[in-house]
Amino acid sequence: MKNKKVHLAFARAKRGFTLIELLVVIAIIGLLSTLAVVSLNNARSKARDARRVSDIKTIQTAAELYKADNNDGMFNVTTGAGAWATLGASGALATYLPGGMPTDPTNSGTSIYILCTNDAGTAKNYLVNALLENNAPAGGTVAVPSGWAVADCINSIDTAVVVPAACNAALNFCLGDATM
Repeated sequence: MKNKKVHLAFARAKRGFTLIELLVVIAIIGLLSTLAVVSLNNARSKARDARRVSDIKTIQTAAELYKADNNDGMFNVTTGAGAWATLGASGALATYLPGGMPTDPTNSGTSIYILCTNDAGTAKNYLVNALLENNAPAGGTVAVPSGWAVADCINSIDTAVVVPAACNAALNFCLGDATM
């Protein structure tokens, strides 16, 4: 009789999981994986924004060094295919940007860098703009002065020349010396 009780207990332990138990475990795993993916996508967009801010600051530093070495003179931007890359590869900023002009991490038509310069008269200024996916940090809110022409601006994907009116919803992070 004793052996029969042991055999029944062993048979009960071999049965496995019920359908409800399996569905609960699958639902929990699905919920955790969804939370992980959402968190990862948020981290990726913040990482791209951090790179954009870093790139803009790098271009600003290169422009300031150029101005200091050229008696506050500002280089002119030229529009057209390859102009963005050429500016850093063999153009005015080549010495200050040995890796070339930075490009947006997504390199799409919606997120671009825009560089505007103005060397008219005594105003020798520049402005670098970007579109961040998240809220822009404080301090990057310089507006483009009136009087700057389309020919004064170039963008990082060279498909359309855009003159930003200000740091707003279209371009929410700007750095530079745009005082007139």
